[in-house]
Amino acid sequence: MQKTCMQFHATENELYIIISEMLDKGYSVMGFILSREFKLISVNKQTGIDEFRSLFGVIVSKKEIEKGNSYAEFLEKQNDFLGMYIGEETDSYLLESTIWAASKDSIDPDWRRFINRFKRKMLRGAWVLNPETNSRGYYKNHMYSAGAKERYDSGVVIRQFKQSPSYYALVKEDELSSQMTGFKMREDCILEKNR
Repeated sequence: MQKTCMQFHATENELYIIISEMLDKGYSVMGFILSREFKLISVNKQTGIDEFRSLFGVIVSKKEIEKGNSYAEFLEKQNDFLGMYIGEETDSYLLESTIWAASKDSIDPDWRRFINRFKRKMLRGAWVLNPETNSRGYYKNHMYSAGAKERYDSGVVIRQFKQSPSYYALVKEDELSSQMTGFKMREDCILEKNR
């Protein structure tokens, strides 16, 4: 299977707008929940933002989406689709999202173009700080939306995942604020998962 993906931070509302636009184009969209049990939820133009926020992710396809009894079976039944994991957003934190395209043969050029256009709209550059190890590293290609930057500026913590001790400072390399200058640089510290 071929796959291309990108990780980024964006608000749930921004992702909801993207999926709404996909529905307007006539694509099929199926949401999924991966909590205690696997659950599929059909996403259509009547799906509200609150229901969208309950999803772990969505699959977008140009054809009808086949259902499955498990997440693995559900993905196995799909071919040539766009997927999105929706980063959780609360009043205090915003977690990382992922968008990907996959195909058993070759990835549809429309999905590649969509991801490339999506990348071009992103802001870039963030410090990753780990208070447990007193380390930091700057990642010039970390991507985030204007909405994620607004949430960060309002005091929301930006993390890769909920249990991570590390968090992102969505500022340019030369803009690390004085409140973070107590961190010592460790050259051997890798704070970001492989992209």
